Amino acid sequence: MSTKIYNAYKYTGKDIVSLLEELRIMKNWYSEHKINLVKSLFEGEVEMDALWDVSSIFATGKFGRIIDPRECVLVFPHDSGLYIRFFCEGKVIADMLTDEFADFHYQDSTDRPEEFSEEEWAGRERIWSEITQDFYHTENGFSYDLLEPYWEGTIIEQLVRGGLVKVKGVHNEA
Repeated sequence: MSTKIYNAYKYTGKDIVSLLEELRIMKNWYSEHKINLVKSLFEGEVEMDALWDVSSIFATGKFGRIIDPRECVLVFPHDSGLYIRFFCEGKVIADMLTDEFADFHYQDSTDRPEEFSEEEWAGRERIWSEITQDFYHTENGFSYDLLEPYWEGTIIEQLVRGGLVKVKGVHNEA
């Protein structure tokens, strides 16, 4: 079985407290990104029969799965430092990262990239093997949610209150 670890970083900042502060900033930024993304999908006014219709478009409707409540960051403490994996929109991650996040991806399904020495690549393999001892990564680290629970309800409320979505029988407030 091959190992493919993408969107993975070593945190080179001060400590776990500073990491938590960085994650809070990312969470706010990511939530705003999601709100703007969803709002951009509603061109003009949309009328729905019920709030449930608005909610269902996020999970399975015409826009695909825009909001995934599992979008999170996993933090793995290791003897050699703190390692991070992002489980969210990969292209958005790059915009959120500061200099304290050093790329630390690893895969064994292809040849070692030329920019890494054999020793460095073997070190990555060893660290990720120790971190991901079993299939359930969350048992070896901590999870930090990028979206609040019931986040869909928050964006639906904003869309309805902002007048982008009209729901029959619901008073819209600007």
